[in-house]
Amino acid sequence: MALRTLSLRFRRIAIPHCLPSLSSPSSISHYGPRSFLRNSLLKHSRSPSTSRISRRFCASSSSSNFGSSSDSTPVGNIFDLTPEQYAELKQQKIPQDFQYQTYTSPPPETEEDAIFEPTFLDLHAITELMARKRYAAAIKKALEILKPHRPTIQAGYPSHDPSLNAGLRHELSECLGLLSLCYMHQEEYNRAIDASLGSADLYPSSDKFSDLGSHLLQAGRYEEAIIASERAIEMDPYGEVDALVTKAYALWNTKQFEGHDILSLCDLALARDPYVTGAMEVKAQYLAHLGKTNEALKTIDRAIAKDDENFNLVHLKITFLEQTAQLPLALTAALKFLKHNPDSAEAHREAARIALLLKDWTIAIEHLKVLVTHSDASGEGQADLAYSLIQDGQIEEASKALEEAILNDQRTSISSDNPYNFAALKRSLTAKKRK
Repeated sequence: MALRTLSLRFRRIAIPHCLPSLSSPSSISHYGPRSFLRNSLLKHSRSPSTSRISRRFCASSSSSNFGSSSDSTPVGNIFDLTPEQYAELKQQKIPQDFQYQTYTSPPPETEEDAIFEPTFLDLHAITELMARKRYAAAIKKALEILKPHRPTIQAGYPSHDPSLNAGLRHELSECLGLLSLCYMHQEEYNRAIDASLGSADLYPSSDKFSDLGSHLLQAGRYEEAIIASERAIEMDPYGEVDALVTKAYALWNTKQFEGHDILSLCDLALARDPYVTGAMEVKAQYLAHLGKTNEALKTIDRAIAKDDENFNLVHLKITFLEQTAQLPLALTAALKFLKHNPDSAEAHREAARIALLLKDWTIAIEHLKVLVTHSDASGEGQADLAYSLIQDGQIEEASKALEEAILNDQRTSISSDNPYNFAALKRSLTAKKRK
């Protein structure tokens, strides 16, 4: 699924440690503290509550160095660590701003919307290119900025002296994070994960580990996503939200229901931020898994109310309704979404598919006509349109639609796994003409 829009909850940006050759495109992640990056990109966001967690990608990731300090033995991947190595990593010191090692009381309050202005690197040049969706150019610019600082990036976090080059490391972290986001838009997920690994190594924070977990989740590396999200929660146990949802999603996808309370993770995330629709999404799926379909539907309805432009949520509701044989309500859900989002090919497809199952030819024809001409559908539904027109008795239009389907060899059906038989459709059309 393609990456949607930037989230209004866009926080900081992460970074890669082991950049491949800095002279060629490669590496890094998204999201980060409420810095100038958030303010630069926030105004370009379309949906105020789009959850990054519900964006799923499927890609394998190349290994990456994730050494905790210059004098430690680097490992190929943080999640290849032995229990002893991971325990040592958890004990490493972190910058003062994020050092909450005792959880007996909440961390000190910070200025939520404090503006971060770079002094070492020209990060604004990258965000301006990203705002115009020129991601390839933004990647090139970021690599140019990073190239002179490769030794600092490769050195990682100086555990012997956390104040060493702190300002520069912070900005390099942000730069690499922007680069990572660009790679995500370019669907180069392996490099984005490598970048997030480097981000957490160069300037550790709960945001960086949360971003890393999100990337790993999107890449389908669920076990690793769990470890990264747990690290983020440890570093900010009172404020972290995204990592809670990442962990819940990863546990759900690995079916690790025993010994883990997925519902508690979702409820805690929602208590901290009621607009986290990703938490509602995984909670609804888990409730449905437990057989509590009515509760699942109520939960997904609350999510849709907070994010009515996210068709993934509507599709999940349709799935629940189909499972309980409530097809008319499923059709209503798709049509309601289309009232506010008439250009959604996914919604037209679902409306047409359900109408075909209900044998409501009028509605099926209406949405199939849109679908076959939609740029995102690639002519999908042509055979379904011909079939629906035949059933509705619109002979002339049915003949044209069938010729188009035969010409493009579009035999597949959006409502069935069985492809259409053009000879059978021709016979049906001939029989209708005789009547």
